Amino acid sequence: MKRIVLFCVPLALAFSGEVGAIERYLKGEVLEVGKHNETTPVVGTEVTIKETGDTSRTKKKGLFRIFLKDAFKGGDQITLAVEKPGWVIQYPLDGETLIPSEPEKKLITVRLLPAGSPKLWTEDRIMKLIKDAGEKAKAQVKPEISKEKKEPVDFGRFIKDWANQYGFTAQQAKAEIDKWAEEVERKQEDFYKLGLAEYYNHNFQKAYELAHESGERHAKAYQQKTQEAEQYREQAIRDYQLAANAAYSDYRFDDALAASTKALDYVSKERSPRLWASVQNSIGITNWAIGVRIGGARSQDHLAKSVAAYKAALTVYTRELLPQDWAMTQNNLGTALNEQGIRTGGEEGRQLLAQAVAAYKAALEVRTREHLPEPWAQTQNNLAEAYLYLEEWAQAAESYRNVLTIYPDYEKAYQLANSLYHEKLFAHEKAFDLNQQWLARHPDDLSAQANFAEAYLATARFVEAETRLASLVSNPQLPPGTAAGLRALEMANLVALNKTDIIPSRLDALRSFIASQPETFTGEWGFEGTKHFISQHERFAKDRAWLLDLLTGLEGKKRDDMVAAINAAAEKVR
Repeated sequence: MKRIVLFCVPLALAFSGEVGAIERYLKGEVLEVGKHNETTPVVGTEVTIKETGDTSRTKKKGLFRIFLKDAFKGGDQITLAVEKPGWVIQYPLDGETLIPSEPEKKLITVRLLPAGSPKLWTEDRIMKLIKDAGEKAKAQVKPEISKEKKEPVDFGRFIKDWANQYGFTAQQAKAEIDKWAEEVERKQEDFYKLGLAEYYNHNFQKAYELAHESGERHAKAYQQKTQEAEQYREQAIRDYQLAANAAYSDYRFDDALAASTKALDYVSKERSPRLWASVQNSIGITNWAIGVRIGGARSQDHLAKSVAAYKAALTVYTRELLPQDWAMTQNNLGTALNEQGIRTGGEEGRQLLAQAVAAYKAALEVRTREHLPEPWAQTQNNLAEAYLYLEEWAQAAESYRNVLTIYPDYEKAYQLANSLYHEKLFAHEKAFDLNQQWLARHPDDLSAQANFAEAYLATARFVEAETRLASLVSNPQLPPGTAAGLRALEMANLVALNKTDIIPSRLDALRSFIASQPETFTGEWGFEGTKHFISQHERFAKDRAWLLDLLTGLEGKKRDDMVAAINAAAEKVR
């Protein structure tokens, strides 16, 4: 099969919110909002705190009372969900609300509107949508891509998901956001709103400048106005987070790190533990993004800071109280440890890789295929890479197969799993099944067709292999390196079919084909799996020695060395 490097890109994931206090109950009411803003209590519907899963059913006058775990304090943010088909939460926005300092003395009012209601189009909702989309869009920034080759960040799918949630079409949502952005730019009143508008319009540099300027102004005001300090503190954090997101989306990671670090200056772990943990997580991600792009001691310094930030976040994000945040951070910790291990090497590097595996496995305790299929697959992909560097081939192959159950079109996982089965594990039947499944979805994939033809040979399906190899070798669209490898496999298959009288002419044809290539031509096909099969199967006993020498002389060699290997084989065959 075509020789590939056993390496893949880890998937790093996003950010999150806050934590809290002593055992208490959150009290509130659920109201329907009518056409003329009249309200009606909603009785008999479920209200849930998303972070913990604790629920309560509304009673008379729409009242509910939900148990608060010890971790939640007054001033911490939680997210409420209301189960009422056809209705959505108007306020608090997206169900996100702060826990009152005395929660049993103050009611949280949850207002519902029919899905698709025009009353949902308010400025605060649009601003929050853009901010949240910016947080999620950071996952689109690819670690292997430089700033010069950066790809546009796409907010479209986040807007579409939001629109579906609230009963609108994506087109309706985009039209309302566009209208808001135009109005903000026309008024030129608020730097933060202008920054959001520029961010939505993909003007990241301008968004960074506006948001950073807004952050600087609010941070200064926080220091000057003690009576308004808390309000400005929150605005400064918000602004720096937007600045960090804008810079991160623009691949300006040093600026993003500086902005997140400034945000952390204004967050107290004691007062707002979950917000503090969220900013730590942002710092961890950005240090990782810098660390994977540079070398030497600076790289290790940033990766070490990434690990430290994630571990700090885990002092707040515990599995018991915040399982999904905990799992997300364990996954991110794994990516940082994995990169540390790769770059460190030796026994110390293996220990770091083993720690990465442990972090990924911890994440998978919460990220299960049943309940969180996409995060499960992303962590499985990261786990597979760590196993690759530890040379634990069977575990790596299993993880890649897991990835393909959720992302069946992910070519890298297919190629790596196939390479592991064929070249490392000699599990040829598994390679055969994998190729069969891939080609069922991608019948025109020439590379996969070539892999499948080799799988037919390596599973002793010689008659079928003959047909497939002959068809591929004659295909003019096949790259020369692949064509040369398949011609060699065709000769091995002829030996298995006892058609050795044809081999001299096929060797001549292979010699002519390779000799016609440029001097820099190199064999790109690896035969490790097939050589193992040939060394074991009785059909090759008579011709095994020259055949193995030929395949070894073709893999990864320069043109002239390949021709010499063919000449040597021709001498032995004659």
